[in-house]
Amino acid sequence: MYKVFSLIKYDCKAHFISNSNWLQPLLFMIILSSIFAFSFDTVLEPKAYAGVVFWLGNVLAVLLSLNTFLRAEDWQGTLSQYAFSPLPLWLFCFIKCLVHWIVTCLPLVLAAPLLALSFDLELNAAFIATLSLLVGSFSLSFIGLVAATLVLRLESANLLLCLLLLPLYVPIILFGAGIINMYFIGLSIIPLLVLLLGISVMSLGICPLLMSYVLKVGMS
Repeated sequence: MYKVFSLIKYDCKAHFISNSNWLQPLLFMIILSSIFAFSFDTVLEPKAYAGVVFWLGNVLAVLLSLNTFLRAEDWQGTLSQYAFSPLPLWLFCFIKCLVHWIVTCLPLVLAAPLLALSFDLELNAAFIATLSLLVGSFSLSFIGLVAATLVLRLESANLLLCLLLLPLYVPIILFGAGIINMYFIGLSIIPLLVLLLGISVMSLGICPLLMSYVLKVGMS
């Protein structure tokens, strides 16, 4: 267990200190949310599209970070060395997915209450938006890194990555945005929140195994 926490700490420090790529998704979502909020303020109420913009921004920000997250380690041969470690390969894959969530999605979740101010949302609505992003963002990172591993050694893989992931992300976007819309119309958010949580829990269990299998096939 100590080795696992040490690896998570080392990877997070490497991503936060060694480069500033983790800032790009956060800045992207801030700019996107601001443009939507202030551009359409005179046409319709910001709360009418707040959920969709929050979730589309989160998904696009995750897509922005996926293609480069593992590429440097692949060039250095670090990913191949994981297969010869005493720890199982799926555990390394789980750590990589968790580090991606910490580096990419956690800043987006922490920024969600501030971004809600640009939509003129009350505190309860901002809390619901943040909760939906917190619950669903795990599935974005874990599913996304499986697809990123599939196209890891392909040149110009951004378009292919989007084509692979967008159909898988559609239910997550619908459930996440639906939670915020359900709150606005006064209906219970529990059913959609449970569905979103179920997708994230399934991703936590299945995606590291799939990712380790893809890496083994790539190394064979």
